[in-house]
Amino acid sequence: MDSPKQPLVSVIVPTYNSQKTIKQCLQSIKNQTYKEIETIVIDRHSKDQTIQIAKKYKTKLLYVTEERSTLLLQFLQMLRQCDEQPCMLVG
Repeated sequence: MDSPKQPLVSVIVPTYNSQKTIKQCLQSIKNQTYKEIETIVIDRHSKDQTIQIAKKYKTKLLYVTEERSTLLLQFLQMLRQCDEQPCMLVG
């Protein structure tokens, strides 16, 4: 008998000029034993290599539409990406 499919968990990673930490973060998510994970990177117009590093991983990339968005607006944008799935904010 097939085991029931595990629910998808969305892990949201907000970034801004995070090239020093993004690789370790995304590698840690990738190394989890729970495999039904989607990783969503939401970037605030990074000027460094953050996006290039994130593209090397199977991530969904989104960009904050306003450079001067507040943390609350950014958080709400992140939650909209999760639908009704379990969601974890990393940052």
